[in-house]
Amino acid sequence: MELLGKQAAWVLIGQGALAIVLGAIVLTWPGLTVAAFALVWGIYALVDGIGELALGATSAGVQGRGWLIFSGILGIVAGIIVVFNPFMSAAVLTWVLGIWLIVHGVFVFAGGFSLPGNHKWWVVVSGVLLVIAGAIFVANPAEAALSLAFLLGWLAIVWGIFCTVAGIALMIGARRVGSQL
Repeated sequence: MELLGKQAAWVLIGQGALAIVLGAIVLTWPGLTVAAFALVWGIYALVDGIGELALGATSAGVQGRGWLIFSGILGIVAGIIVVFNPFMSAAVLTWVLGIWLIVHGVFVFAGGFSLPGNHKWWVVVSGVLLVIAGAIFVANPAEAALSLAFLLGWLAIVWGIFCTVAGIALMIGARRVGSQL
């Protein structure tokens, strides 16, 4: 029991330290972080597009084959655009996220009115907040992308602190249990 507690404690401390370092890097270079996220997505879209195109090309007589080929070509084109221009693509992706937030918020807002009782107002207000967040993203996509990077950086640091503290507490608890045996 004592050995397992110490191992888990060191894992938590290590995870916490890495998260704090990652958060500090993100906060130091938020623009590069946003570009890196876009680049990773672009590579994914490119690889996924190649896979769908290959699947569509080798699926003779299969219903939906045309959609696979179309989706594959779209993924390849999107991936190439993002890989060669990740900064602009990050702003565009944030703009798309903003549109999604607006549409989703409208549906949440409208759906909230169909709920029974006074609890519906929580859902209605959350829909309004989603629409507002979406409007901010659409109006300022580059700044919104940087804001998301800052949010993720701070989230990583806070999470890292909690993991580190939990690991230290677990280690102290394992020592106490070991000394009582």
